[in-house]
Amino acid sequence: MPDAPGLVPTWLGGVLLAALAALLGVAAWGWWRRALRSNWLSVAHGLEGALEAVDGRLRVRGHYRGMPAFVGEAVSYEGGVPYAHTRGALDAPNPAHLILGLRRKSVLEEMTTQRNADTAATGDADFDRAFFLVASLPDAVGVVLEPHTRRALLTQAGSEWFVRPASVEWRRPGTLRSARDIMAMLAVAADVASAVGTLPDRALRPADARAEEEILNAGL
Repeated sequence: MPDAPGLVPTWLGGVLLAALAALLGVAAWGWWRRALRSNWLSVAHGLEGALEAVDGRLRVRGHYRGMPAFVGEAVSYEGGVPYAHTRGALDAPNPAHLILGLRRKSVLEEMTTQRNADTAATGDADFDRAFFLVASLPDAVGVVLEPHTRRALLTQAGSEWFVRPASVEWRRPGTLRSARDIMAMLAVAADVASAVGTLPDRALRPADARAEEEILNAGL
């Protein structure tokens, strides 16, 4: 005589486990975002600014060392592939209209790439081996990337830095959770901005300025 069917179908246990896993995932995500928001509130206080959420992404506007400052979660699409990152910027004077780009190499890139003769360099072998660097004014690189700045940059894995006509900007992969890490990035940006501000004035036609900005796309 066949066994009587159970009161609870066997497949229901799998459904309940899947539902429980989903609930735990939602709860963990909510906890992570609350902790993230708390840390970013600390950044907002440090910048004497405000924390906002725009389209679900956090951002802070304020001032750092007297310069207008921005930090935010962002997603860009490079080659059609989404790249989630944290970006920051300081608005700062750039009398020489310097354009500079700096990207930390991956371990593989550091092992396999060689510096081209026409690529800017600092003269610091360890630093030059670790970064791709392009600049519209190669002679200004040593002024802008001082030894203490280079040491700080070497600790920022995956970082990218851009000096533009009116700002110093940076990007790091993913969302930076630590307020200390974010403030460290802003400190480096401020050091770079201060050095850029000491460069002599250089007159530049708009067409030439646009052409120089293209080195960022071509070199990094």
